[in-house]
Amino acid sequence: MLGYDDLRYFQKIAEIGSLRKASQALKISQPSLSYTIKKIENELGTQLLHRSQKGVMLTEPGHIFFKKIDHLLDYWSKLNCEVTRETNRELWQITIGCHPSVANYSLTKILPKLLKKYPLLRIKLKHDLSRKINEEVVESKIDLGLIINPISQPELIIKPLTTDIVTLWESKENENKETLILNSSLAQTQWLLRKIEKEGIKFKRLIESNNLDVIAGLTLSGSGVGILPSRVLEGKAIKKFTEKDLFFQDNLCATYRPEFKNKFVAKEIIEALENSFIKNDI
Repeated sequence: MLGYDDLRYFQKIAEIGSLRKASQALKISQPSLSYTIKKIENELGTQLLHRSQKGVMLTEPGHIFFKKIDHLLDYWSKLNCEVTRETNRELWQITIGCHPSVANYSLTKILPKLLKKYPLLRIKLKHDLSRKINEEVVESKIDLGLIINPISQPELIIKPLTTDIVTLWESKENENKETLILNSSLAQTQWLLRKIEKEGIKFKRLIESNNLDVIAGLTLSGSGVGILPSRVLEGKAIKKFTEKDLFFQDNLCATYRPEFKNKFVAKEIIEALENSFIKNDI
């Protein structure tokens, strides 16, 4: 199959009329040029050049091919630019998956500066439970996952970012100490419920929600005691419900496949996340 350089080499030979002078101009060996001409002629099934001691002359098919060279080279250049542009666009687009609450306390710290620094950067966010985000990173549907307690997979690189604790919280003016607000589908919550039962702590009423931000809002309002990660409540007027040893430790990690590193700002995003939590944890 013919390439861009094959066409360019033939054009130079036809313009100069000499393989020796064309090889000097192109800075490649004369045998390489001869091979290129032979390849083109075999591809087209016809002779393009007459060779003699005085140099080379175009045959009739050679003249026809030479007249089309500029058009072919121009088309090739435009096609190359278009393919490169599309490839670059793909390399600038990054899909990040995480739980909505994780996005609120992690991405808000790094995206403002990154978006300002890189005008071509395009971010797509997907929100779900960490275990589902983990699956989509493995399946290459998501470039970067910010995952709580990720499951180790051979296909994944897992980079720890920070730790967190999930425990029972209440506002300082909580008037509903016998109401527990929770998402019972979470493994952390289920573990804490078993610990609560062993400790003999009882609640008369449960409020279920599958949204941690809603649970946080209700807890802050004094509607009851909420089971929440501490980072969801950063900077809020809140306190632990009990000083007993009742907490589940979470590990927040960045997870991605090795090819994520091919994205233009992949390394910088990871470093920005690491630095934001280091500063926050000091």
